[in-house]
Amino acid sequence: MGMVLIIIGAFIGFTKGQRERFSVPMVKHAALDRFHGEDGKIVEFDFTITASDFVVDFYPPQYALFRAPQAEGADYEYVDKFPISENNDTLNLKDAGTVPLDELRQGPAANSWKQIHHLPNGYALKLLQDTPKHFEALLHLAPQEGEDLERKVMVNHPVTFKGWRFYLSSYDQQMRHYIVLSARRDPGRGTVIAGLWSVIIGVSIICFAKAEKARQ
Repeated sequence: MGMVLIIIGAFIGFTKGQRERFSVPMVKHAALDRFHGEDGKIVEFDFTITASDFVVDFYPPQYALFRAPQAEGADYEYVDKFPISENNDTLNLKDAGTVPLDELRQGPAANSWKQIHHLPNGYALKLLQDTPKHFEALLHLAPQEGEDLERKVMVNHPVTFKGWRFYLSSYDQQMRHYIVLSARRDPGRGTVIAGLWSVIIGVSIICFAKAEKARQ
């Protein structure tokens, strides 16, 4: 019975489910129910979505190390990448030596680093793009009738509302003017979950019955 429920739920989800991906502007008082999807079509909901309070945390900045061209006309050769640690005063480049962090700073700002820095031994350092470690935003979902929902959406921590599950998948990395949400609506999900629990309970009962029979 559990396997039948899983198959039925999966078929319902495949035929009736919806998947959308769209951008939501980071404007606290902009309650919208129509958005432009990534494929150019309009994505509509029967409730409004507002995004605000975006927060992003990055991994420590990293430099890529390149070896100078070994022959005329050759390009720089990538060696490795090295993260900056604020606990050290120098950047250890292994065989390429060390570089004082003060030489890599662009200015007095704590997180302002030079994009490219050439070393006396012929090596060159290039600052890599910041890699986000964690980012989140506050979603306000308001239906035409019923209670509103306000909850943080994070990577791998979706928000569920009115049969939709909203995943935070990306954001505007230049100006942070918008976030990108992936929305999924799967009417067969409950049936699949019921089927999985049926299988788990059924197998447990079978195992318990066999163990009891063996003891007898």
